[in-house]
Amino acid sequence: MEPTEVCPVCLDSFTNPVTLPSCAHRVCQSCLPSLSSPSDASVIVCPFRCSPVMPSSFSMMRLSDSLELYTEERSTQKILKKTLFCFLVDGSSKYTPMTIKAINSLLTTTPVVYVGVLIPPQYDTTQLEAMIIDSTRTIFKEFVYHFPTWNPTQHKLDIIQFSDDFELIFWLDSDTFVYRDMTDLIIEFQRTPQQIKCALIKDHVCNDPHFVSNWQQTIHPSSPFVPQACFMGFKTSHITPIVFLWKEIWREWIDPTPFSQHPDPLPSFSNSAFCIEQYALGLALTRYGIKQEDILEIRRCTIPLPIVAPSPSSTTSPSPTS
Repeated sequence: MEPTEVCPVCLDSFTNPVTLPSCAHRVCQSCLPSLSSPSDASVIVCPFRCSPVMPSSFSMMRLSDSLELYTEERSTQKILKKTLFCFLVDGSSKYTPMTIKAINSLLTTTPVVYVGVLIPPQYDTTQLEAMIIDSTRTIFKEFVYHFPTWNPTQHKLDIIQFSDDFELIFWLDSDTFVYRDMTDLIIEFQRTPQQIKCALIKDHVCNDPHFVSNWQQTIHPSSPFVPQACFMGFKTSHITPIVFLWKEIWREWIDPTPFSQHPDPLPSFSNSAFCIEQYALGLALTRYGIKQEDILEIRRCTIPLPIVAPSPSSTTSPSPTS
């Protein structure tokens, strides 16, 4: 990289910079003609008087490839800098160390991206910052209690706190560890058509005919897309209305007690109430007008997911993974 981001030929900011393959100095693509040698127009002379470049077909191919690779790399870096992965630290001795390991697994495998950490109000982050391997890529925000009597899954609604500064926001549960670089998924999601608003993993209950029948008869007539809430991605251009609907429907499903307004779509599963966050998000997507073709379905092999085994009383239907 040059000492500055200024082209040595035009002395202005780079415009479509290319790298000279003989010395790796960069110039604007439009400045290349001015570097032709007076004695031989087929020779490009580096402005720093390095080895001349012979623009034969091979050399020009290298210049073209260099430009393409450089442009692609800069584009990727820009996307990654506008991507955040959100985690929850609840402050407990049981789950906080697990969350730190999950955060560090992401920071180790995936470059550039930021980590958003939701913490309890007035929580001292000194120890957390010391345990996180790259605190320069970490942003702390206090979570909010949306439903006073509900469990900590409600703090997934607080991902919206990061939406002003990022274009893509992902949520990862504390027990969801990252073993591979997430860059390809991030780039794929960012470059999907505008209609794609979410990146989600479809829960396997959507393949259960009993669940689908209950959903269509008592919740909504359309085919359900209930996501696994442990790993989710949203484009921030749509996150505000989605989270608003998610919260309102979540409240409907638990107030005054779980399933008092919306019936249980999976009564055979004894812990179905714990999955209300998923049911509410699935219905929120439907009410927002999001169809399955508007969702980038994340491949289940992207990261290992925790599996909740069905209880003995729920052997007839698979259990959702929260």
